[in-house]
Amino acid sequence: MAGKSLSLPTVLQQELICELCEEIYSTPKVLPCLHTFCQDCLEERAKENESFDCPVCEARTELTPEAVNQMPENTAILALCDRIHNQAVMPELVLDSEEEEEAKYFTNCDTHETEKLQLYCVQCKVPTCTECLDEMHAGHRMMTLRKALDDRKAAITAFVTRGKDLIENYCSFIAGLRETEKSLHEQKQQAEGSIIQAYEQMIKKLTDTKETMLRDVNTKHQQNLQAIRQTRDPMLTEVYELSVTCDAVKENLEQTRAEFNDREKHLIQVVGMVTEKVARAPTPLPTPPLTPLHVTPLTPQRQEWDT
Repeated sequence: MAGKSLSLPTVLQQELICELCEEIYSTPKVLPCLHTFCQDCLEERAKENESFDCPVCEARTELTPEAVNQMPENTAILALCDRIHNQAVMPELVLDSEEEEEAKYFTNCDTHETEKLQLYCVQCKVPTCTECLDEMHAGHRMMTLRKALDDRKAAITAFVTRGKDLIENYCSFIAGLRETEKSLHEQKQQAEGSIIQAYEQMIKKLTDTKETMLRDVNTKHQQNLQAIRQTRDPMLTEVYELSVTCDAVKENLEQTRAEFNDREKHLIQVVGMVTEKVARAPTPLPTPPLTPLHVTPLTPQRQEWDT
């Protein structure tokens, strides 16, 4: 989690800096949302709260020290950060002045101490003096040491320029990837919002339909109960009248007389009335006009949305 400031391109630093501690990664761990943070930072958050919202994409992850330890490491970032940790910051080279640099080459020859090194053997790639030219470099391609130094500087300068151009191209590409990642995150949020909105609309429609259907079922059920009650209540009265009259008449059956008394006449009247009613009915007993209950299965319409 601790690290020194780096003399690196800004884009590269953004990829190597933990957004929690704002320092170079130390043991970078990858969350399920695929964003990387220091293991130490995640373990500290796990001690504070088991729920962790990614500062990049806001995805929630349940954190425990054990879970953090089991998360995969970002091996590519780890390897790069290890190299940087090992060397810290590359020490800034203390360059000699042009005069001091040239003085290292334009010295006396080790073999011929009175002679200056003014030539350069292209084949042997070493500075030489005029005496060495005849003794050790006969027939070799030679140039002045000044030209050799200028050619080297020109070649290195060209490679440095090309290297910087490549760095700029890579950095632009990496920055573009960051913008693409940001755009993808925004698209994900929009898609999630569309899904939640569609879900809530479907739930509301289903809830409204459910309430309407339940009210309809309850109304029809009440109508059916009322129809049953309207049929049953008169029958209860008739059953009561028949029962009471039959019991009263039965008690007087042993009396010696030929004429019908009032109770017997009432029994005959009630039995005749009920018999006539049953005879007029299409079934042995009247059936109440029940309203059938039909429930239509709900088939939610699938809604499309642009992601």
